[in-house]
Amino acid sequence: MGNFIKSNTGQEEYNKSNKNNRSYSCNNFNDYAYSVGGFRSIYKRIDADINLLHEVLYDGSCRKPSRKDVHMNITKVTASSALPTAPTDVSARWRTVIPGNMGHRLWLDTEKNRVLVSDGWGVAFSALRLRALDLNDGRELASARLGNVVRALVLDADGSWLAATDTKLFRLDRSDLRLITKWTSRIPKYSDNLVAGAGFVHAVNNASAGLYAINLATGAVKRRLLDEDVQIHAADDTGLIAVCGNGSLWRADFGLAAALRRSAQLPAICDSAVDRHGRLWLSLGQGRRRESNRVSWAEPTAKLGLFDLSAGNNLVEVELGLPFWQIAVSSNGEKVSVSGVVSREIDGQIYWSKTDVACYRTSNYECMSWVRVPEGFEVQSVWPERNLAFATKMSEQDSDCAQAELICFSL
Repeated sequence: MGNFIKSNTGQEEYNKSNKNNRSYSCNNFNDYAYSVGGFRSIYKRIDADINLLHEVLYDGSCRKPSRKDVHMNITKVTASSALPTAPTDVSARWRTVIPGNMGHRLWLDTEKNRVLVSDGWGVAFSALRLRALDLNDGRELASARLGNVVRALVLDADGSWLAATDTKLFRLDRSDLRLITKWTSRIPKYSDNLVAGAGFVHAVNNASAGLYAINLATGAVKRRLLDEDVQIHAADDTGLIAVCGNGSLWRADFGLAAALRRSAQLPAICDSAVDRHGRLWLSLGQGRRRESNRVSWAEPTAKLGLFDLSAGNNLVEVELGLPFWQIAVSSNGEKVSVSGVVSREIDGQIYWSKTDVACYRTSNYECMSWVRVPEGFEVQSVWPERNLAFATKMSEQDSDCAQAELICFSL
């Protein structure tokens, strides 16, 4: 079994490419016959007229679900007005010093008028903290020592924070960051993105191919395989969407209760964001370059993508004229911001730094503002909802305590 396929003429033909996949056992489930074959393959009988199983559902050698290509209609648009001749310099609303010389991550709590900042690299694990700073002046209002860098943060339905470190998950009080609960068993490594829903928190590592659902009541963890470089977003009250670096787009139920459903094949992407109207905004272009001994950033893109999740197969591709990687969109979808980059050559190698922020009106993709951070700073986070952005600079002080300067500036 598994060595024959159905041809276009309806006849059974020998599948030479599948000659090593033999079926060892067969069972019935939901009126379909399933079989486990060689090379960690699973087959499903999909035609009642054929007494053989011929569709590979899972091939352990490639570790990906089977799927069919989806036709995509692409409309190309050019921004309605050219960029200004040069960016303007930013004027910092406030400045402060934070522990760690780099690797900081930031999240905005608009309801509490705070920005949450994780300490960066170069700080002893026992001293690493998540800190809540006043959005008006940068004063520290609360902190929690969690023993490692916070990599991802999301609000749960009860209004508390869920914070992921390397292999641990914490529930923190929203006001004072007081520890409420923690999970330390079976938590996936290095979560970069969290989405909460229906009593679960869902996690991905942007560089891996796994999507995880953690049951907050029992601590049980469920995993599904996808393509690499996964990013996830809440789609509605029942589920989420996952978009991968190769452009494959998937839908999943909260808790991963059902099989993942592939809904579209987009061009390769680097970054993504979703507005409340169900529109997916994309940084079109390969994000990572995988070489024999390292993974590095690929060339930046100048193309912004807009995909309406309800439409299904229409992609708008906008040429912005500014090289960038990361994007951010306001919740109403009326404003989109990109983190522009500039290059420099060091010892014959090209390095890129996120130094600019450009904001566009999405009705006609007119550039509303284009600013550049001071020398030595790099953009960390952009929030078009509040017309704010943050950048950090490694401290030049020669001391044993690693620290960086954080600035908050208006767009």
